[in-house]
Amino acid sequence: TNTATHGRRDARARAAWRHAAAGRPSAAARVSVSAPHLVNPVSTLAALAASQAAAQLVLDEEEMEWYEMEQCCVAPGGRTDFSSKRPRRGNLASTVPLKHWREVEGHSPWWKFYNGAREDASGDGWWGKEFHKRFRVPVKVFDQLYDVTVAEDCFADSYINDGRRGPQRISTKLKIMGVLYIIGQGSTIQMACDLCCCGYATLNIFFHKWTEWLVETQYAKHVWLPKTVEQIEHVTGVYEKLGFPGAICSIDGVHVHWNRCPCKQWAAHKGKEGYPTRVYNVAVDHSRRILHVTDHSHPGARSDKTLARSDDLIVGMHEGELYSQVEFEVFRDDGTTKTIKGLYALVDGGYPVKSPGAPGSKSACCHLVCRLGIH
Repeated sequence: TNTATHGRRDARARAAWRHAAAGRPSAAARVSVSAPHLVNPVSTLAALAASQAAAQLVLDEEEMEWYEMEQCCVAPGGRTDFSSKRPRRGNLASTVPLKHWREVEGHSPWWKFYNGAREDASGDGWWGKEFHKRFRVPVKVFDQLYDVTVAEDCFADSYINDGRRGPQRISTKLKIMGVLYIIGQGSTIQMACDLCCCGYATLNIFFHKWTEWLVETQYAKHVWLPKTVEQIEHVTGVYEKLGFPGAICSIDGVHVHWNRCPCKQWAAHKGKEGYPTRVYNVAVDHSRRILHVTDHSHPGARSDKTLARSDDLIVGMHEGELYSQVEFEVFRDDGTTKTIKGLYALVDGGYPVKSPGAPGSKSACCHLVCRLGIH
């Protein structure tokens, strides 16, 4: 009975407060105006005074709760509401925009590597090397990649409710770190989520969307064949010092593990690695810069000789469509030089010399060492 009485009393007090805030008379006042002969004037005045006091009490409680929520901003366990309306009782919300990420520094261990690498101007310090080891790019390249990414509206850092209130969303830097970690380390999305402190769905959607955008907009800017005379001489000059004049690149197959290969295609994709893969032909110079990648992948059981038949770079050099007019000199047995037109690539299509001391074994060993130096 006491609980019901207090509940009705609180309901009447809240109704009185709403009527007072809206400038309307309470129920007791409306009764006294419409039917003054039915209501005792003394009781009407007493009811009005009581309702006003109760409304002021409720108003004080609401204001105190609102002030406490302003101070605590966002408390764990509460439903967050960033609208401009006054929140209901029990909702925890922020009334001022936060100037830092929801995941503050220290929550994700990657912030330590990033901040430490940025403080190291040369990038050769311990933090810079650790950052490069984890994400496979120097911190300067990462900053450039981040600037290009946030220039797009779909990847720009944003606030909840269009920047009016609330903390920023998950940092785009953390998302890019997560994608680079997955690609460079071959980890799962869930493992990267645990390290960058973001949800699985957030990183999964960003991974596919960002990599597709990266291939469409940035691939041609960084993966290209030497075209000018200066570019060709720069690449061939390194190989000439290593004893291979006229070499333009080194080519090898790169296998990518196919984790969910269907059983019917297992035999076509299982090669020397012992598990199903998809293979790409990748051409690089001796400075490890990627020059060319095949447009599509092949089953992992195919040999490099088979892949060479569908590689545009190898077919173009073989048929004279690429670098056919570039000349280089080689030595004859008598010490004289001979001029040859057309460049070539170092590949591993089999080494016929098996026994040491056989003719050509020394050349084959030099060939192997030069190519495997950037394998």
